[in-house]
Amino acid sequence: MRRLWILSLLVLPGIARAQKLDQGRALAPDGSIKVFALAGSVRVSGWERDSVAVGGSVAGGPHRFHMGGTRSALKMYVEDDMPRSLESHLEIWVPAGSKVWVKTESASIDVRGVTGSVDLNSVTGKIRVTGTLRDLYAEAMDADIELSATAPALRAKTASGAITLTGGGDNVRLTSVSGSLRVRASGLERSRFETVTGDILFTGDLSRGTSSAFESHSGRVELTLPRTVSADFDVSTFGGPIENRLTLVRPKTSQKGRTRTLAFAAGEGGAEVQIRNFKGPVIIRAQ
Repeated sequence: MRRLWILSLLVLPGIARAQKLDQGRALAPDGSIKVFALAGSVRVSGWERDSVAVGGSVAGGPHRFHMGGTRSALKMYVEDDMPRSLESHLEIWVPAGSKVWVKTESASIDVRGVTGSVDLNSVTGKIRVTGTLRDLYAEAMDADIELSATAPALRAKTASGAITLTGGGDNVRLTSVSGSLRVRASGLERSRFETVTGDILFTGDLSRGTSSAFESHSGRVELTLPRTVSADFDVSTFGGPIENRLTLVRPKTSQKGRTRTLAFAAGEGGAEVQIRNFKGPVIIRAQ
């Protein structure tokens, strides 16, 4: 037993030590790349080259990192044979227009400068995306998602993590169970924001001809809009209060005193806004 314990002391430090990574492969400007990692971090940056470069460090040594594929599609991963407490940190440069797919467990994901399609999935690792993309999908179980991004199609989903969006798109949908949705956006064409118990806090403008829907069970739904906004509002709650601080129109209460509704047009109308909340409050205010 003593001999085995001494041998473990000699071997484990070498296994756990993170070692630098330096690899590269050719990839078409619109090629696809898939990345699998567990603990640590994955950072993907777009550049104007027809190749992929991988740096950073891998716990246990570079022999645990694998990359293969063709010029049109690459796949890379870190072997899942180490304790979760040992972290690898991947720095990946890809053609800006490529299609990027990343899946992690606790490793954080940071994507910037990519203009192609991005699909990100994590369990407890935080997700950040910056840039203007073709389309964007991000999902985390128990981690926050921060998007400073614009994409024609943009989707983000969490269970308990908060979602923060600064940007917009033609078709935007944010969904969470208990996490909050914090949105600062303009130029949205079609958007939908849904939670169960999380708050929805929206700040921005709404253009004529657009549609936005806000839905929660018990979270607070709060919209902060310019006084000059032109929109048609359709609001209803069951047990939750409604405050209209944008115009003088007051909500109506049903005879049984539970259901509250509010319908009004601000400015010349034109943007459709629908708000549904079961027992949480709804607040519409002017900036």
